Amino acid sequence: MQRKLWFIVLLLPVLQMAAQERMQRAVMPAETLRHVERARVNLRPEAAAWVLAQARAESQKREVDVNELRSAVRQRFAGALNQMPPLNAGIAVDELVALVMTQLAADSDKDLEEAMKQAEAVNKLKQQMRNEMQQLAQEQAAMRQHGETKCVSAICSQLREHVNGINMQIRQAAEYSVAPNTIHNLQVANVNRPRPIVPIYAPDQNSVDQQQLEAMQNQMKNSLDSMNEMSEMESMRMQMVMDRRSKMMETLSNILKKLDDISASIVQNMK
Repeated sequence: MQRKLWFIVLLLPVLQMAAQERMQRAVMPAETLRHVERARVNLRPEAAAWVLAQARAESQKREVDVNELRSAVRQRFAGALNQMPPLNAGIAVDELVALVMTQLAADSDKDLEEAMKQAEAVNKLKQQMRNEMQQLAQEQAAMRQHGETKCVSAICSQLREHVNGINMQIRQAAEYSVAPNTIHNLQVANVNRPRPIVPIYAPDQNSVDQQQLEAMQNQMKNSLDSMNEMSEMESMRMQMVMDRRSKMMETLSNILKKLDDISASIVQNMK
């Protein structure tokens, strides 16, 4: 287990770079954006609200099923669609499908960017904790060497302040890990959830002894293990979101090409 966690720690920066590169490659073409924007400006408020809600619902799935999405559109707007000629109704359905996909892609891009920033902050926090553990181990060794029962060094005098700062960052990381977004909404089956990250207890600076230093190191180690598990889950979800986005962009391109072909055919028949 420990080897796996350290592998994730080393792999995370690679995943972050891959995410940035894939997001840059997957930028939607200008023509796609123009097509979608033309459809968006014609939406009524209730339709626009439905697009946002449906994009959130789709964010829970590993893949967007375009046929299911079309069915959802037909069910929600059955009244209006039934009043249209079949060809116009089909165009309207696919335009709404394209809007939902575009909204989900935009939300995913924003959340992936935020997730990568958060991952960098967590990596810095974990390095800070490893440095703190190393310093505590050195203090223990010095106390044993000099036969001291209490730690009275500058490090121990500032221990509570350091630990409070670490605990604040741990709480922020834990809160972000469950914050609703297109990454955390994703349902991941058959995966063990990360253990809760327990805050580190810092004894009074005037009574730090060998046992308390040992206890603090064990607490930090447990917190590091939990944070590594959290990073593993976050990386897995980020990869799944990027895969979903890539497939969705291909589907969206096919839908818009189909709509363009229909428009071209209509124009050709009018000549």
